[in-house]
Amino acid sequence: NTDADERLSAVWDVMKKYMLPFTEENIRYGDYSTSVETQAEELFAHFPTMDGMLCANDMMASTVYKVCERHGRTVGKDIAVTGFDDDSQLAPYMEPPLTTVRQNAYSMGMMALHKAVALCRGEKPEPALDEARLVVRASCGCKMVREMEFPKPDFSSDAAAIRYTKGVAEMLCNNLLLPNTGTAQAEPICREIEQRLQNG
Repeated sequence: NTDADERLSAVWDVMKKYMLPFTEENIRYGDYSTSVETQAEELFAHFPTMDGMLCANDMMASTVYKVCERHGRTVGKDIAVTGFDDDSQLAPYMEPPLTTVRQNAYSMGMMALHKAVALCRGEKPEPALDEARLVVRASCGCKMVREMEFPKPDFSSDAAAIRYTKGVAEMLCNNLLLPNTGTAQAEPICREIEQRLQNG
């Protein structure tokens, strides 16, 4: 599988570039489906304190989430998990949303079509490469910006302005800080914001 070979080769290259310990023992081979519980369990058995798991696609990552939960590890906090493909029906809706790599299937399809037409004309098309893009979400432990609808500002009085600002502060804490840093770390920040608002 050319895709599988290229993805694995990229992992080897990055580990070597940053001089991270990585051997064949760190790898288990799946089939791009959700049926990879055995492989994930084997990795946990060999590396019980590992802090990250790279998955060659989003489907396998969804199973890794379940195995992590079974081992009492919170994805995005205790262990980082990444996928590949950016499955629009899966990756953004996992809990936490999955950090993954997006391929532009439309662009790749168009390139393939143009090359097929060139072959039909007797031409010899050149190899092409379509760049993939990293999509950072919360599963890697990174902060994730969520889309939010802020209430309409009300500055008709000092009291109204304080209520509005406090509401926005709470929204930011609940939607940006809590899902990414953990309640214990976010609550003191929320309290400090509220206290400063009350003190003017």
